[in-house]
Formats: sequence, structure tokens, C-alpha cells
Amino acid sequence: MVRVLLPLENDALFDKKQVLLTERCLSRVYDIADNEEQDDDELLNSMLRTSRILHLSETEIYFLENGDDGPTSPLNEIRAVSSLCEFLSKASAQFSQRRKRTRRELDGPVTSRACSSGNEECSCSGAVEASELIMSRNGGASRAFDILERLRIRLQDLLNGLGEAQMSALSSEVGVACKNWREVKLQEWATRQGVISKIHAAEYRSTGRGAAGRVDIEAGCVILEVPRSLLIYSDTVLHSELGQVFRMLESPFLEENDKAILWTIHERYNPDSFFEPFFAALPQTFCTGLSISEESLTLLDNTFLLAEIMQARELVRKRYNRLFPVLSATFAEVFPQDLFTWENFLWAAELWYLHEIKVHFPDGQVKACLIPVGSLFNHSLHRVDQLKVQDCYKCQ
Repeated sequence: MVRVLLPLENDALFDKKQVLLTERCLSRVYDIADNEEQDDDELLNSMLRTSRILHLSETEIYFLENGDDGPTSPLNEIRAVSSLCEFLSKASAQFSQRRKRTRRELDGPVTSRACSSGNEECSCSGAVEASELIMSRNGGASRAFDILERLRIRLQDLLNGLGEAQMSALSSEVGVACKNWREVKLQEWATRQGVISKIHAAEYRSTGRGAAGRVDIEAGCVILEVPRSLLIYSDTVLHSELGQVFRMLESPFLEENDKAILWTIHERYNPDSFFEPFFAALPQTFCTGLSISEESLTLLDNTFLLAEIMQARELVRKRYNRLFPVLSATFAEVFPQDLFTWENFLWAAELWYLHEIKVHFPDGQVKACLIPVGSLFNHSLHRVDQLKVQDCYKCQ
């Protein structure tokens, strides 16, 4: 028997997801039996239902109905299948390596070997006998390995099918490579800084700015590699020109999110900023509930979404009113009132809301980052296993 434990990344929503798993009698632990009675379809369906729940976003959890096992959304389905396929591929490879290692240990000349089964003593003196010993004693494990392989192959086929379905749905709208000089400048700057990318900026008729592949991209391949020096996160902010001022202003007056927003406004309008090409390529306006027009809000009357939007807008407005005009009065040269306006504060807040990506760092911490070029991707704020800072100080 082989025991499989579906991976759990640092997830602020896991408690809610655990409740959903319990309600559906699902578990992260699966035993791949060493007999032929276990049904592949039943096992795969159960693992896939679990993976869907583990990859739910906060919004998807909010609207999930009782007993709904999915698919919840096209994005959730792709993540659930992709993650499970990747995990089983790794598990299958590790299992195969262990089997090979065991064979090598048994293939050499052996005069005597104590077997773990009872008090039986086994004697063999060559490769043939050793191979037969593995097959006879690990036959069940071989069947479990075969099951893992069958599940992996089926998931890969399913993932390919999902990709083809997505491409078919989007076939009427192909992204056109951006010729805007700001986008071209961003790509050139990123390349000079060591970014290795399989994508480029593209315009889509229905959704606007996004990403398109430079080449055919297979499932599981690394699409983007970004040097750590290009990541924008808490350390970037603290080591900037504003860092000394931020260290003078203790929490709770100035929270981490506030520092990120203030730094963003400062850098956006600084022509000498190292990140100037990144900020120059960003849209001048965003389409989120924070900046939605009053006319559009009337269409949401008597909905939960309207209440959430109004609550979020009020929260951001309170944050701004707490900081200004106090900061402008205290540090007039650092936070001039004509630059740190409500409109600029709202734009910076929307930027982080839309493009913040959670990244694993080598010390085990998960930090919110803005990633030049990476901002072209659609992504979940709670998906943290796609992007990791490697020992070579690159983000993949």
C-alpha cells in the first residue's frame, strides 16, 4: 500500500477549506491499495474533489453552495487538475526511484539476507534470484505504482482537454502583441535585468491588456523567471528613500499595506525610479469595485456584492483619511499633498489589489509582491505554490 498526502501550502483560507472537506467526507490522505479491487474512477474522482476545494479562492468559497463538488469555475478546475497531476507525477517519480534503489541493493552478490517477513531467512547469490525476490515481495507495491501511473496519465489527458477547451473558447479572440512603446520599453528593460520570459504583452478586445505566449507552452513548464532584485515587496519598500521615514512611523498608525501604497505613489511619479518602465506600462485606470462609477453601482442594488464593494471603498477611504493631511503636514517634502491625493492613493491600492502575487521565499515566508512582467498574468491572490524564490535568487 502507498499512502498519498495531498500537499498543503501556507493558506490563510485552509480552516474554511477543511470545514468543506469534512462536510463532504473528503480527506487529504489517500491510500493506494495493493489489491486489484480499488476502483480508479472512484479514487480519481475523490482526489479531484479534494483538489478543487484546496484551490478555491475566497470569492469561490463565499458563493459555494452546500453539496457543490464542482467544477466551480474554469480557473479553479485547471488549477485543481494541474496541481494534482504535478503532485502525482512527483510521487510516481519518487516511488520509481525507490524501487530502482531497492533493486540495486539486491542485485549484487548476496550471501545472506534477513527478510522483514516473519523470521524467514532468504539466500540468493545473483541478479536473477534478487529480481524474483523483489517481484514476489513487492508485487503489491508494484500494483500501487501502476495505479499512480494510470491516474497521472488520466489527469494529464484531462488537463490537455481543459487546455484545448479554453483555447477553443478563446479562438475567436487572439491577443495581438502590444506595439505601444511603453510595453516595448518594459520588455527590453526586463530582458536587460535578467528576466527570462516565454510571454509578451498583448491586447485582447474584451479584456484589454494581458499576456500571450511567445512560443507554444506545455503544462508544467516554467513560463517566467525573474531576478529577486526585481521583486517589489516589503524589503524593497524599507530599503528605499522612504524607508527611513517609515521606520519613524510605528504601527498602528502606518501598516505594511500603507507603506506599500505610499511607496507606489512615490515611485510612480519619480522619473529616476529604477522601476520607471514598470510603472509607465501600467494602465492609467483600473476597473475594480473600488473605482466603479455611481451609475454602475445602481445596477447592483440589493446584492451582496454591492455591500462588499461599499465596505471595501469605505475601508480604503478611512485609511487615506487617517494618513492625510497628517503626513503632508509633518513631512511636506516627502509626502506633498498635490502628489499624495485620494485619486493616486486609490490607484495604488487597486494596483496591489489586482496584481499582488504571493511568493514563497527561501526562509519559508510567503510575501506579497508586485512582479514586473508577471503582472500580465491572471492569478489568484491565495494561490502560493506557483511562484517560489529559488536558491539562485530568481523567482519562478
